Amino acid sequence: MFTEFFYDKPRLFGIILLYMSDFHYYSKNKGSLFNLIKIFSLDDQKKIKKAVMLAEYYHKGQKRTELDYENAGHAIHCVRMSKWLIENNCRDIDIICAAILHDTLEDTKMTQAEIQKEFGSKILKYVLSVTRFRETSETENQKKYNKSKHFDKLLNQDASTLLIKTADILDNMRSWQKIYDSNPTYFKFPRWLDEARGYYTRITDKVSGKYSSEVKKIANEFMIKIKK
Repeated sequence: MFTEFFYDKPRLFGIILLYMSDFHYYSKNKGSLFNLIKIFSLDDQKKIKKAVMLAEYYHKGQKRTELDYENAGHAIHCVRMSKWLIENNCRDIDIICAAILHDTLEDTKMTQAEIQKEFGSKILKYVLSVTRFRETSETENQKKYNKSKHFDKLLNQDASTLLIKTADILDNMRSWQKIYDSNPTYFKFPRWLDEARGYYTRITDKVSGKYSSEVKKIANEFMIKIKK
């Protein structure tokens, strides 16, 4: 079987191109981030780069759901979030690092103790504030209920936490266009749309009306799409 696959040159070439494309996409975004952070001190640049390195390490093997760049891995989401923050005039290193690490406690084996040791209590506080700890056996109905409680809690968080969550929401929603109806996660769109209408707009509106307007626009576009 391996020999047949190896000599199936069009298929093999296509897979190689896919991985090269995904690697280039991630490298391009990471390089763009590292250019953006040159406005910060060398110590702050090192701090951000360390956060990226740890995000890459702990999220290794985890894939994004958007089809075109799924092999770039989950760290692409963290890099794009931090880029967005800097491009929108965030100059708080703790917020930027927390955004890069925001999914580590929820989705990886990274510990609170490690974040505390490497980055301090403030960044740990931010990461904890956006983290939803859950059971691996959680059903879709349980997830819907538990996430609503988590969002209610988020709505009462400080401005810095809301900014991190806004970066998370916008990057995730902008990725929706890359999730086609053949994707295994496509069935989640009804729940995602409910969350967008019920919570994402309210969370992002606390940061800026222009962000909640974008959330509404994307949600409306996909409401039409899934009804077709």
